[in-house]
Amino acid sequence: MNISGIEIPELKLKGLEKMIGCYTLLALNQGIFPQIMDAVSTLAFNAINLPKSMGSLTISASATAPHNPAVEDSQLKFFANLDSVTFNLLPSEPAPSENVSARAVTRTSRPRNRKGTFDFNAAVSAAAFEKIFTAIVKGFRFSKSGTDSYGPFSVNYDVMAHFEGGSLEMLDDGTIIIKELDIRWDKFKLSIGINIPKLCVGGGEVCLMPPYPSCNVPVVGCRDCVALPSYCFFSDNPDITVPIDLSESITSEVTFKARVEAFYGICSGTPNRWQIVAIPTLPSDFYVTGIADTTGDLFKNHVKGAIDNLLSSSKAPDWAINLIQEILGGIDNIIRNILNIPEDIGRWFIDMIHKIGITKSLLNDLYDYLTFRIPAALEIEDPFQVMRPDGPMIPVKIPIEFIEVSVNSHEIVIKGDVGD
Repeated sequence: MNISGIEIPELKLKGLEKMIGCYTLLALNQGIFPQIMDAVSTLAFNAINLPKSMGSLTISASATAPHNPAVEDSQLKFFANLDSVTFNLLPSEPAPSENVSARAVTRTSRPRNRKGTFDFNAAVSAAAFEKIFTAIVKGFRFSKSGTDSYGPFSVNYDVMAHFEGGSLEMLDDGTIIIKELDIRWDKFKLSIGINIPKLCVGGGEVCLMPPYPSCNVPVVGCRDCVALPSYCFFSDNPDITVPIDLSESITSEVTFKARVEAFYGICSGTPNRWQIVAIPTLPSDFYVTGIADTTGDLFKNHVKGAIDNLLSSSKAPDWAINLIQEILGGIDNIIRNILNIPEDIGRWFIDMIHKIGITKSLLNDLYDYLTFRIPAALEIEDPFQVMRPDGPMIPVKIPIEFIEVSVNSHEIVIKGDVGD
């Protein structure tokens, strides 16, 4: 900001006019305007900051604009480069040390009370928003453990995941679409409880007198009947537990849409704030795109090993164990006919994953992360501080009366008004 000349009309003394003009130019250009520009720069380039606990944001002034920031056409204009951005947020409640929980903010939709030109106008290019999106994605972490049932099977699960890759497209209908976001499973451990129908061998009674007729039929001369030993297997619940680790075997992805909106947040005991929020819209598409071919063989080997261990530890005689094994008919018969698991075991696991709650939990945490946790970083307090307190001087704050956000295929546009 600079003034190149001053004209004082109706001042007849040219020397006095020149002297007053020089003094005024010096006072404005060297004294007043630098302080104003410092305040304008503070407003422009420090409007959005990330608390250290949430990550870091680095922007720099664009060198392509001749005046940056600039006050033109009754608007504050500034151009910035997004150099880097990182987020370190979890889809959980904020730490107790944080002053404001995102959930403590009551969101309202505030209409604009004036017409005409906005006081400030900012645009985030698709390329810059891609950087922000990438940082947000890298900050997401999913962790879940629990117990559920899948048909006759009980399933304990312990999973951890993060996102990678994916692509972002901004649409003219005001939404953004996140495509083919890869889910990297840092841990995906299952423990499947299996019940096998109870089987017993042996038992009954025999007569000690030849020709060994049945004791249930009266036989002359049968002086003594004895009971044969009986051995029963698979009477527990579950009978066997089969661990399976899919961490390196499973590939999956998610695609979802979101709309970007601005809300006015009313807080209790803390300043109100404007929040810019990306809200996912349903439905979200979660795909398990594949499970390694070796998973089926690995599962069958684990089932066979668990059954063999159960039989060998039963203390039953070899003839009873051998007879049970004959009845079971081998691992393929156990899988297909006794447990009713389809031939495509990988597809069976995919169906299990969708039905035991892992999919729903991940999508719920993603919604929570984008809707509640991220706005703790992408928000502007009202009133907004443009000058810090300095000694006895109180801070200078300006009210933010209105913020509007819109999306098109090229950029996200943020417009707003400063209050009186």
